[in-house]
Amino acid sequence: MAEQDTVQQIKERRSAPRVTTTLRAKAFPGAADCVVADFNERGARVRFDQNGPTGGRLILVIWSTGLAFEAQVCWRAHGDVGVRFVRRCDFRSRVPSDFWAARSVWLESRPKFRRRMLKNATFTVTPRAMARVDHRRAGSAAAAAARESE
Repeated sequence: MAEQDTVQQIKERRSAPRVTTTLRAKAFPGAADCVVADFNERGARVRFDQNGPTGGRLILVIWSTGLAFEAQVCWRAHGDVGVRFVRRCDFRSRVPSDFWAARSVWLESRPKFRRRMLKNATFTVTPRAMARVDHRRAGSAAAAAARESE
């Protein structure tokens, strides 16, 4: 009963509800593999299989998207770490110097596509995709006709 009361008090202290996820991430320093168990815009609960980075601050990188967060560790328990986000950035654009080491590891793991490779690639077009294109063209043609009648 006392444990339930503690969980309820923690939930009431949060200013925004958490969303449950299974996003793969890495925590720096050390590039430790982890999973974001739940998060909101202010913080997250991160689950480590092995020991995560020690210290009060870490950089958490969502590996699939390249979103990175500088985070302050709030609590640790049984391989889980609760963090509060201090700052965020997107690795697909310019990043502050604090994030450079993590970004270089992230960039090395991304597939490399050269412009020539993309130009020579073949793409299959499905009937559903063509229907969407035709629908957009019909909408723009109707809009052009409406402008002409004005």
